[in-house]
Amino acid sequence: MINRQKGIIIGVGAALGLGCIGLSVLFFNALATSREAEQQRDSAYEQLKSLYQAKVFPKQENIKRVKDDQKELELWEANVSNFLAKSSVKADDLTPVRFKQSLQKTVRSLASRKSVTHRTLVAEDFKFGFDRYLGDSDSLPQTGDVPKLAQQLHLIQAVVHELYEANITKLTLVERETFEADAIDKQPGRPRPAGPSRPTPAVRPGQNPQKDVLTGKGDGMNPVLSPLLTRQNLKFGFQAKPSALMGVLNRLAAMDAFVVISSLEFKKSEDVVLVAVDKKKAAVKASEETKTTGAGAAAVPEAVSESLVTDPEREPPLDVQLSVDVYLPKGV
Repeated sequence: MINRQKGIIIGVGAALGLGCIGLSVLFFNALATSREAEQQRDSAYEQLKSLYQAKVFPKQENIKRVKDDQKELELWEANVSNFLAKSSVKADDLTPVRFKQSLQKTVRSLASRKSVTHRTLVAEDFKFGFDRYLGDSDSLPQTGDVPKLAQQLHLIQAVVHELYEANITKLTLVERETFEADAIDKQPGRPRPAGPSRPTPAVRPGQNPQKDVLTGKGDGMNPVLSPLLTRQNLKFGFQAKPSALMGVLNRLAAMDAFVVISSLEFKKSEDVVLVAVDKKKAAVKASEETKTTGAGAAAVPEAVSESLVTDPEREPPLDVQLSVDVYLPKGV
């Protein structure tokens, strides 16, 4: 009986011991989980407190980076402004008399230029588009028209200089926009529109009218660009070899001013085949005349058939009509 009681007590004690051990394990697991949760809570609280206590202003490295970006942008703006200023024309201090004096001096300088073969590049009375102020005319421009006239003179001088440097053969035409109010009022017919005057190209059946590159709708400038840019349309006529014409296009594209070629037309000034035939006929005629007179017959060879070959250097010059739009920034 006593052994049975001892066995029951030992069994109950062992069960209680196992239960205590299990409870202890659960307790320690809960305590570890609680401590981990407490650490996470404390860490999150410290992060939140650091955010609330942090300075409002950005870090010093961010401030330095923003200042460096500002310096780069200011330097870029200065370089762009200086580049655009190269093509701007300041004429606020010009009077009508001083402008005419500058015009006469510039035209004389351009007219005196010689070609590579030492030939005159323009006719004797060439006015470079300013016929109403040169020659026998004693007209002076209106004071309000002087700045734009000075700008046109500057652009014409710059473009003509590029044409000369490209070794053209002859300059035959320079036209500018006639914007002066007194000149427009004297024109017969309906009044001239305020925008730039440009010839309307013929439209073939099924062909859309020519549209402006910037607007895509017409010949006028985009209203968004009007406060920023001014446009001058100039037209030039000249004679040049094909290589010189390519040089003209390349030099215009490389100008400081933003020059856009709006139209280009060219044709041969002479027919090389007809010229060769005329030369052959003249040689045959001279040979026959020499044989008829009997003097110096041995000195002139018999006319022989010639074969014509293509050679850019032997080709006659091209008659070129070139229109350009020059865009200039405002307020530079």
